[in-house]
Amino acid sequence: MSSDIDEIERKLKGLSLRDMRCNSKISPTQYAISLFEVAAAKEHVGLLSEAAEYYRNCLLYTSDAADELDG
Repeated sequence: MSSDIDEIERKLKGLSLRDMRCNSKISPTQYAISLFEVAAAKEHVGLLSEAAEYYRNCLLYTSDAADELDG
């Protein structure tokens, strides 16, 4: 995986979904994008169970991001 993806993953590691939701500096949309990027990279190299976890969290954040847009 690229170093950019590794850096994104390092930033996400150790954060719970609650931690991510409470961080007002980063929007749910940006978290969803970051989670998707890591998931896609993991899937690309065959780490499917790890990718599935990132995709799952991405879907949760996609929902939050849609709520954010609705106001």
